[in-house]
Amino acid sequence: MKPVHVNPHHVKKSKEMDDNNPNKNDRKDPKTIAALVNEGRFPYPHIPTDIYAEIRSLSNLRFQTQEELTRIKNRVARWFAIYFPEYKDVYGDLKAVSGRMVLKVDPLPEDIRELGVEGVNRIWKDAKLRGAGMRRAKILVSGAEHSVASREAPEAGRFELKNLLSDIDVYASRLEELLLNID
Repeated sequence: MKPVHVNPHHVKKSKEMDDNNPNKNDRKDPKTIAALVNEGRFPYPHIPTDIYAEIRSLSNLRFQTQEELTRIKNRVARWFAIYFPEYKDVYGDLKAVSGRMVLKVDPLPEDIRELGVEGVNRIWKDAKLRGAGMRRAKILVSGAEHSVASREAPEAGRFELKNLLSDIDVYASRLEELLLNID
C-alpha cells in the first residue's frame, strides 16, 4: 500500500458539495476522504530520503529554533518595558556586550544606581572591554536614576532576566550550529 495525501481544503469543499452543509462533522470526514481516494483525487506525497530528508529535518529545526528565539526576544522586550524602559535609550541592541555585562551583574535600575558610574566602568575595565567608557556609563546611570520602572518584585525580575539572557545565548548558539549543519 502506498500512502496518499488528500488536501483538507478539497475534503471541505467536497463535503459541502455532497450534502450542501458547511458544518464539520467527524462522522462525515472519513467517508468524504474515502470517496476522494476511491475517485483518484489525490496526489502521492513526496517523501524525501537520504540527504534531502536530513536537510528537511534540519530546516524544520532551524525554523522552530528561530521562532523560539523570537519569543524569547519578545519576552526580553516585555521585561525591559516593565523593569528598565530607559535601557533602550542607552543601548539600541540587546547584543551590545557592554550592556549585557552590566545586566548580568546588576540588571535593575536601582542596582545600577547603587553601582554608580565608577562601578559600571569598573565592570568594563575588569573585562578589558574596549569602546565602553565613562560617557556610556554616565548615560546608563543617568537613565537608571530617572527610571520610571516598576519596583515590584525585584528578585523575580532579576531572576527572570538572568534566565532570559541565558536562553537567548543557548538558542543563538543552537541556531548557529544548525546553520553550520545545513551548509
